[in-house]
Amino acid sequence: MSVEGLGPITGTYPPEGEDRRVKEIAPHEGFDHAWQSALEQAARQWHKEGEPRVEIPVTVEYRARIDIWNPGGIGQYHVIITPSG
Repeated sequence: MSVEGLGPITGTYPPEGEDRRVKEIAPHEGFDHAWQSALEQAARQWHKEGEPRVEIPVTVEYRARIDIWNPGGIGQYHVIITPSG
């Protein structure tokens, strides 16, 4: 499959608009949730159900938002997948 026309996708945890405190979870768990969100979006946006499997090379970027309370921690996790082939 050509990657032309496929834009980047950002998986986020917790989802935008949800005010969850994620202080209690380990960072890898937050990134795992964000990764799953990105994959679910890619399945919907980059593939049509019933069509053959596609392979899309991607670049993966991990980002986080730090919330400062005392002592603070990660407030939101982001995994960005960008077609790169």
